Amino acid sequence: MTNAAAKEERPARVEAAVGLLAFGAGAMDALSFVALGQVFTSAMTGNAVLLGLSIGQGRLAAASRSVAALAGFLAGASVACRPLIGVSRGAWSRGVIAGFAIEAGFLALFAGLLAALGRGGDALPIVLILLAAAGMGAQSVLARHLNMPGIITTVFTGTLVDIVATLAGLDSQTGEGRTVPYRTGREIAAFVLYTAGAAAGGGIALLGAWIAGLIPLAAVLCALAIRPAIPQPAARE
Repeated sequence: MTNAAAKEERPARVEAAVGLLAFGAGAMDALSFVALGQVFTSAMTGNAVLLGLSIGQGRLAAASRSVAALAGFLAGASVACRPLIGVSRGAWSRGVIAGFAIEAGFLALFAGLLAALGRGGDALPIVLILLAAAGMGAQSVLARHLNMPGIITTVFTGTLVDIVATLAGLDSQTGEGRTVPYRTGREIAAFVLYTAGAAAGGGIALLGAWIAGLIPLAAVLCALAIRPAIPQPAARE
């Protein structure tokens, strides 16, 4: 493969990996809400609202689930940051692979425990929430490191604002050049994939929560499988 072809391949593979992560995050949020007591383990903005609502209504059990999600998310993000210290943003390296392995580990434990407990995992909901949120926290760090502007994969409020602002700016243009920027198209695709993941996760959870629990893990493993090759240092003469 020529250097030019490799340069063209890497962005496409990174975009595909980010899309897979967004799909998995949507599936995890839907599954968590349906099977783990109406809590979000990926979208922390929504989870913070649920926490405040639970506290305001005096529902301590519900509040404890939201606290567990926040704690797990922060813990997962902290662990995933370690192998990325000193690694340039946007660069694939062994540190990035290690970060993906950390996320996959959390999600594998989550899926395995959920399968062992059966539908809903009522016996250990807090542990399941912690593991799911830790995986999503790790994913947020990785998505940010991959440096895809406007896309974090676990939260889309800022992405939607960016999309709307860009499209509104197009309305003021006249003549030629009124085309949607490539970045905006990429953001729209990521949001659609996140929504599709939520639909898949919620729908499959009706058949069996443990089956839906495999979707986020599968998304991460697929993202790893299609990753661009790690650049090798130039040989010394």
